[in-house]
Amino acid sequence: MPSPSEVDNFQRLLTTLSAQAVAAVTALWDTLSTVDAVTRWKALHDAYPAVVDPFINASAVLTAEWYSSIDPASSFAVVTQPPPPTAILHSNVGWALALADPLTNLIGSLERQVFNASRDTILSNAEKEGTKWARHASANACSFCRILATRGAVYASEAAAQSVVGRGKDLSPMERRMRAAGTPLPFRPRFSGQGAAVDPGAVSLGGNKRRGGKGGKGRFIAGGAGQLRGSQKLGEPYHDNCHCIAVPVRNGAYEPPDYVAQWDTDYGDARAALKASGDVKNQFGALDTNKIVNQMRRDQYPEVKDRLNAERRQRYAQNKTQQGQ
Repeated sequence: MPSPSEVDNFQRLLTTLSAQAVAAVTALWDTLSTVDAVTRWKALHDAYPAVVDPFINASAVLTAEWYSSIDPASSFAVVTQPPPPTAILHSNVGWALALADPLTNLIGSLERQVFNASRDTILSNAEKEGTKWARHASANACSFCRILATRGAVYASEAAAQSVVGRGKDLSPMERRMRAAGTPLPFRPRFSGQGAAVDPGAVSLGGNKRRGGKGGKGRFIAGGAGQLRGSQKLGEPYHDNCHCIAVPVRNGAYEPPDYVAQWDTDYGDARAALKASGDVKNQFGALDTNKIVNQMRRDQYPEVKDRLNAERRQRYAQNKTQQGQ
């Protein structure tokens, strides 16, 4: 497994590549600064894919090389993920031009495409190889990305997810270290083994088996009725300007950056605060991750939250006005 510093270096490489792509698109935009809106739209529609494709392809190639370097003794043939269809890039242009700040939004979409080429290459190869992967976020990542990055090496396809774990309410320090390393966690049984469906990756303490939730389909851990935490889809959402990367766990255990431990504490504090207020669940009675993300944001940026909220409301109003024209 690559060390945290090696993962950081690879992330910086993708960030540099993304910045070069942004510079190329900004230069294209500047050449069209004096033309009318219709001419600008047509020119961007025609030129944008050719400008950004080399950077998107380079991201996939660099990632495939990095994936291979993690386990050079492996015979697994790593392949690059194909770039997005031209129609997707055209839709990115149309979407950005419909907003109040088209260049900023187009740049955000471009950064996502460059990083997605890397993420998709990791995920597609991990799926074929049957290995897990972890989400790596920068130290200054947003609260949403921080939550997903605390899950460690638990993202996998259904075929590979034999030890997928949820977030328990009372993880011990040992269990947190095991989870971060991608090791199947032990659990404290609440049900007898008679007639119970058992998750294949579960580790029994004392010989009892634990039921996997309603119909035996859920997965739980460590004495807490945690929601399923390791499905691939949970790790896949990425927003514009997001620099999170996927890290394949090919040999050895995943070692998260030191700052992730604080994020796990922040998550627990935010959840505890919401639970104390009686506002931690959604209308269906399930844990509301959005509420926890918002609470973490309030805890992280208490001195600027009012200004940020005002700016978000203003941007939202501007976008709605632009879309209505």
